Amino acid sequence: MKRNTQLLAYLFIITINLSGQPYIKFSGQVCDGKQGISGVAVTDGYNVTYTDRKGMYTLISDTIVEFVYMSLPSGYDIPLSEGIPCFYVPVTDKTSPKQTINFKLKKSDRDDTRHTMLVWADTQIAFAEELLFLAAATEDAKILAESMGCPVYGVVCGDMVADKPVFYKDIKHMLGATDIPFFFLPGNHDITFGVRSEELAKADYKNTFGPNYYSFNRGKVHYIVLDNIFYSGNKSVILTYLHERQLRWLERDLASVAPGSLVIVMLHVPTSYNEDLRQDGIRNVLQNRTHLHEILKPYNVHIFSGHTHYNENFVIRDNLYEHVHGAVCGLFWQTPYCSDGAPLGYGVYEVDSDYLTWYYKGVGLPKNFQFRAYPAGFNPEKPTAVTVNVWNYDPEWKVQWLENGIPKGNMAQYNGHDPEVVSYIIHNKDKMRNPLLGSMPTNHLFYAEPTSSDAEITIEVTDRFGNKYIQTVAKEEKKKE
Repeated sequence: MKRNTQLLAYLFIITINLSGQPYIKFSGQVCDGKQGISGVAVTDGYNVTYTDRKGMYTLISDTIVEFVYMSLPSGYDIPLSEGIPCFYVPVTDKTSPKQTINFKLKKSDRDDTRHTMLVWADTQIAFAEELLFLAAATEDAKILAESMGCPVYGVVCGDMVADKPVFYKDIKHMLGATDIPFFFLPGNHDITFGVRSEELAKADYKNTFGPNYYSFNRGKVHYIVLDNIFYSGNKSVILTYLHERQLRWLERDLASVAPGSLVIVMLHVPTSYNEDLRQDGIRNVLQNRTHLHEILKPYNVHIFSGHTHYNENFVIRDNLYEHVHGAVCGLFWQTPYCSDGAPLGYGVYEVDSDYLTWYYKGVGLPKNFQFRAYPAGFNPEKPTAVTVNVWNYDPEWKVQWLENGIPKGNMAQYNGHDPEVVSYIIHNKDKMRNPLLGSMPTNHLFYAEPTSSDAEITIEVTDRFGNKYIQTVAKEEKKKE
């Protein structure tokens, strides 16, 4: 029996070393300072193992491994370094066949079963002066977090910079100072261009933020961070793709998650797109998305993505919903809007056990600012209609109108451009660094034709959770326009 066991162990080592590289045996403990913590997933980005009842683990890797890291368990504080989550250890020694890596956690004195996740996308810092604009967003998030009666976390869904890794440390410092543990993932502008391969393109990112894909747990939620940016060696050809190594890691990471659990996946480029408005480009939507969706099929999944600088929501199936987020930088800090007319802002997701609610928070704007209404005569696409932009709309929302206090029912949905964004760009184009900036078509626009030009129009928007937002398009406002 002992001989057979040794043979199996040898075959296992041979199997995981198909690359021909020597292997490294990592071992260590995950503890709280007093005792080991059992059941914690530890990984090298490919293999996944779990701590035993004493918190001990063993992990056999090959020498291409860059990090050993854990999937942070619920109920423990997030360890921080310079205010940023630090759940990993870089592997700098590729020669020692046996290495010890320990992780220390602190039991939290706050229950994380109820918590809030702030979802940022595309801060895209290209110039030092834009850090001042980012400061306004960080202050907005800090004020919001202080008002919440539960733990608050954050994630930046890629494109922290606009091809300028030199600003990584500034962003890390600014978000670390919010007292909100922000997680990170790479976008297509978080690449070091000019190198020869995908493996080298994210070295600056990893040196600053750590692993480019990983998972963590808060309360009953399993969070997964993925990297779907693939650098081909040519700046103009960036593929949105999940490598097989990452997909296999994902399957192993999910192996211990009970079917039906709330799983939140965060990545940069969306896995969904609106076929009526745009094409399926290799830079615009995840190319092997159907395989990702298949892996996620057993769970109750929400996908958080960015990249597009506009808001879209997709109900892919009953247990799979994707939230595509507008940009914190809007149109690259040159307008107060995203390309769909949404204000510069971010998503706020409130978790209570395994129940999730959400809303979009404009920077410097109140929580109840969830749509913008335009009087008849303002929108050249619908010159005789009252139009409304509801930027976080999904099919469960209701957009209704009243004329002189009389309910008129649902407004009609249409594809078009936000008129305020169009007007702003026309009048400010000479001041913009990029004259090619423009609004993008969106389907979260609505219109209604009043029977009288003197009518007072009231808009009532109700979100999927029953929250109602009301705005009146006053007659004097129309005259002013």
